[in-house]
Amino acid sequence: MDRNRQATDRQSLTLVLLPGLDGTGKLFQPFLSLLPPDLPAQVITYPTANPLDLSELAAYVRDQLPEGPLILLAESFSGLVVLELLRSNKLSPKAVVLCATFAVPPRPRVLWLIQRIPFIEQFTHSVPDSILKHFCMGEHATQEQLDILREVLTGIPPRIIRHRLNLIARFQADDKSRFEIPCYYLQAMGDRLVPASAANLFQRHFIPFQIRQIEGPHFLLQSQPGVCAEQVMSLVNQVTEAEI
Repeated sequence: MDRNRQATDRQSLTLVLLPGLDGTGKLFQPFLSLLPPDLPAQVITYPTANPLDLSELAAYVRDQLPEGPLILLAESFSGLVVLELLRSNKLSPKAVVLCATFAVPPRPRVLWLIQRIPFIEQFTHSVPDSILKHFCMGEHATQEQLDILREVLTGIPPRIIRHRLNLIARFQADDKSRFEIPCYYLQAMGDRLVPASAANLFQRHFIPFQIRQIEGPHFLLQSQPGVCAEQVMSLVNQVTEAEI
């Protein structure tokens, strides 16, 4: 296909990014900077004035979506929001990208421990770099990456963090839901928060479904933005070619 024609088609498609547990979208910047300039992208930031359940978050996302065809990219926690959005609303994205996400509570023991940290706001300020590397950013994370992550975490109201952790702990997947929507699952091979089996659960929901394995930690878009951008653009190009 002619490259100019492909670029023109991409301009009519919007990549909508839904953030992880932080809900800020600030951590998408390394990934966004590597996307082609002719692909419109929109980051949705979750409100923090009041705790919202998954149905309320899904309704909020729906109201923020742009007109026209779109691809949804959901990071971690937002995989639950996408499932709720597709189940509860008449939405037909051209494709879905799921990055290191889950459809059942991952690592229940780790989740149980985090929920019981008595002063989570103090913990996010003082969490050791070694823990951020081990569970989030990987052993090769730079100090700048760790500082940005800590800054984002400390900016979230503690009650919002606890509420979202509770949403994860209580979530029950609906095995009956089937979506005929192309889905890429970007699987972090070094993920210490989400097990590899989490990807298989989404295979029950999406047709067609593909797992793309990428070396990296749970924060895959931040640690491997270039590889992730290539994988996402591969799906974008498939969608635009199918439309011609």
